[in-house]
Amino acid sequence: MSGDAATRAYLRAARLAAKVLGRSEIVESVWVRRSVAAGEVSFGRSDIDLGLAIRPEAARDGEGAALLALYRRFRALRVALPILGECQVYDDLDLRTWWSTDTFRASIDRRSAITLHGAPVEVPDLPIPPGHAARRCAFWLDGYLPTAYRSGNMRNLRKFAVEMWNASATARGLLREPLVRRSEAEQLWRDMTPAQAARLRGGRDELLALCFGLLSELHAALQQPLRPLQQTYVLETALPPNGERRTMVVLPSSETAPPREAELPRAMLFTPEALHLYLEYVNPFAACALGGELMDSIGLAQPGRAAAVRACRNYGASFRTRSPGFEERRAAAAEARVRWVARTLGQDQPAAAPEEVSTTRYYRDIYARVRAECARFWPELERLSGTS
Repeated sequence: MSGDAATRAYLRAARLAAKVLGRSEIVESVWVRRSVAAGEVSFGRSDIDLGLAIRPEAARDGEGAALLALYRRFRALRVALPILGECQVYDDLDLRTWWSTDTFRASIDRRSAITLHGAPVEVPDLPIPPGHAARRCAFWLDGYLPTAYRSGNMRNLRKFAVEMWNASATARGLLREPLVRRSEAEQLWRDMTPAQAARLRGGRDELLALCFGLLSELHAALQQPLRPLQQTYVLETALPPNGERRTMVVLPSSETAPPREAELPRAMLFTPEALHLYLEYVNPFAACALGGELMDSIGLAQPGRAAAVRACRNYGASFRTRSPGFEERRAAAAEARVRWVARTLGQDQPAAAPEEVSTTRYYRDIYARVRAECARFWPELERLSGTS
């Protein structure tokens, strides 16, 4: 099936999904995002990612029950439409604040998202700070890149490399805004640095090295040099804020061959520069799980206040409390993130990882408390973000 025909087929499926979700009494708008919206569908490989706005009155008493009913509707849709991917569920607070928290993604959604139900959501045209684009470059380290490497998924490795170049070029000021279509980004990359982009034709080790090379290039533009790492570092740890067990593999350089631990199911792969960008722009909470030996050996300090505020606004956004069932399977992850944000702000004492629960129990018994906690600390985050 041609690309245009595949996109039309996916859009028909997305409209059906939006029609079903739009029947919920709390749903105000539904839009399609990412590859389907951009017209870059690979039939049988792409999925349909949606955004959904709930009505302001839904945030009153009984929101958990309404979200549980919406989750069950979404779950049934996924059975009928296996190509349905994630759905981000926004409330009024999110729609007023989230775009300024992730201006990189907002820029892409502003120019490509397609409204399928209800009134269009107005996304502002905001300048993209280098840190927001850097986060979208290092974001792929958090599960996506190592999973593609481990499985030998060459398509995804190439896709992630292009996505990382698009974000890096934006962070370094080569682009005012990221290009919406990966095909356009790849072509511009080939035009600007043909020798570097030519490595997209390589095998999985060369593609991994290419991604790490892009991160090193970005690191050189935004951060001070690190000390060389003398040997590969491997550590198994419970990685905050979600608390999942991960095997952290840090390679001395982009050209270092990954060890056998890189093949483990929950491995994460880094070079020192990639790790620094990940800690600074994606997940500074992870620094406390790495231990001083690695940090000291490469000259990494604990992430500062600006990094903590950026991460808290990301992990503490209210739509993150609605990720169970719509974006991720682990219901406890949403509560764990909120606990880490509250702890970072000094509003809570360290607590044990929350008990894993079903999505049904989460929305029935836990969501209201987690959402209230999020609402409590958000004004402080907004205040801090003005100076971070």
